[in-house]
Amino acid sequence: RSITSDLRNVSLLRRIVGSAFPGLDTRALVEELAERLEEEIDYGLEGRSQELFASYYESHPYIHVPHVVPELSTARVLTSELVSGSRFEEMQAWSQHERDLAAETIYR
Repeated sequence: RSITSDLRNVSLLRRIVGSAFPGLDTRALVEELAERLEEEIDYGLEGRSQELFASYYESHPYIHVPHVVPELSTARVLTSELVSGSRFEEMQAWSQHERDLAAETIYR
């Protein structure tokens, strides 16, 4: 609700940006922003997207996308499995081969 309310208040910003950039279609920009934000707060959609993304990397040897835990997820809470990992700072002590693998994973 807060985000929806904030988006309504964007009309002032839209007018300011429209004055500064007369050729810019600010209405389309705000509508696109609103649609993307609404998608982001739709935890059902977010969970389905996460599961789809996990399926893309299912057989990858280094990339693991956490699966959604449906029985612990609701319309307001998205719960994923806990996955252990390493802090970025810890990579400094890794071998060059391990750092190369990490870089490949981050790049993908």
